[in-house]
Amino acid sequence: MSEAICHNFKCGFHVDRVNPTCDEKECRFNETKYGQTTLVENIFAASDSVKNGRTLDDVLAHLMTEVGELAQEIIIEQGRSHKQPGKDGVVGEAIDVINCVLDIIRLMEPNITEQQLRVICDPKLDKWKKYAYGWYKNKESQNG
Repeated sequence: MSEAICHNFKCGFHVDRVNPTCDEKECRFNETKYGQTTLVENIFAASDSVKNGRTLDDVLAHLMTEVGELAQEIIIEQGRSHKQPGKDGVVGEAIDVINCVLDIIRLMEPNITEQQLRVICDPKLDKWKKYAYGWYKNKESQNG
């Protein structure tokens, strides 16, 4: 159900379903519009470049809208809706959520670095993996 994406999902170029390959001349895999090397750095640079007077409440409200759009795309992808998928699909909507979340972090802590985020994130990832693994093992034991 999801829209086809370019060769190896590299550039994000949305491909026509009739012709499910992208023109490599148009591939944006090597482009870095904001001049940074990582996703987080790119989003931080974009966040820093937006000077529109937005507040945390503004971004939070937009985040909730994006989470709703992501939920809708997941429901469509699972076949539980009569609606057609949007042009961004699940991945595009998830990226919109990530953009908003990182914008909130940047607004709260304008000087935070990706390395500092990693220091905060790593223990949370460990906790998440432990929970996810425990949930899976528990569900597995219940099923048989």
